[in-house]
Amino acid sequence: MVYSKIVGAGFILTASLWGGFHVAMRLRHAHKTLRELIVALELISSEIAFSSAPFVPLCCRAGEGRCETVQNFFNSLAREAENADCLYDGLTRRACKDAGLTLPELAVSALERLFDGFGRFDRDGQLSQLHMATQELEKLSNELYEQMDGRCRSYEIVGLTVGAAVVIMVL
Repeated sequence: MVYSKIVGAGFILTASLWGGFHVAMRLRHAHKTLRELIVALELISSEIAFSSAPFVPLCCRAGEGRCETVQNFFNSLAREAENADCLYDGLTRRACKDAGLTLPELAVSALERLFDGFGRFDRDGQLSQLHMATQELEKLSNELYEQMDGRCRSYEIVGLTVGAAVVIMVL
């Protein structure tokens, strides 16, 4: 009986500690994803500034060499845009969902303003839209980076503390 309590307490403590570490890991991944998106948008911006590449090849090039979710996001945008009956309203949210891309709502809104209306402006207008989206993502990335160490440590400690509290209550 005592051994089963100890094993159960170990499972509880491990699960809650893993939960805290998992949330911290997802926060770090969100920051990495934002940085990858910023680089991809800068690439798109330079492509538009120096050539008039169509949307689908732009998306394909922007996704090359990025982390899996960002690459899947751009591939999903390209796949949908290839369809003749593509609905551009909601395109970004559908691509995020297809790619499994989880971002803060402000980041999704910035991407939505950019990609749901992509190509509706002239070159200068499109570059301006890209610049605004990049600035918003950079602002979010910087805010997340400044808070990341403290927040990650807090999630890890909360996971450990909750586990310890549950173990104490069970025993």
